[in-house]
Amino acid sequence: MTRGGDISQTVGSVFIMFANQTDRTGAKFSFSRSKRGLMEVDPIFGNSIRVTPASLERYIKEWFCLGELLSTSTGKVIVIVDQLPKMATQLWGQGRFIAQVAELFEFLD
Repeated sequence: MTRGGDISQTVGSVFIMFANQTDRTGAKFSFSRSKRGLMEVDPIFGNSIRVTPASLERYIKEWFCLGELLSTSTGKVIVIVDQLPKMATQLWGQGRFIAQVAELFEFLD
């Protein structure tokens, strides 16, 4: 994941990974129209819950190497970082980005 790159491409990569991976219980991720977001199975109660921005960030940190794209006098450079930009997961969860990848997921309702 690279900060400073194309946001649509970044969001697409993130949600393609969610479509291909499973949550902490081994279940596939899904979408809910009523809760307006990505869903996972609660490991304690076994019901479907919305993936919070904190959980989304945790999954991203497990699956991706984070980087920041910088423009320098010698050209573009990617610097490895350990944190996502502030509010990135809230931004990526917006409907305008989710609509691009929604067909990759099963809908609960």
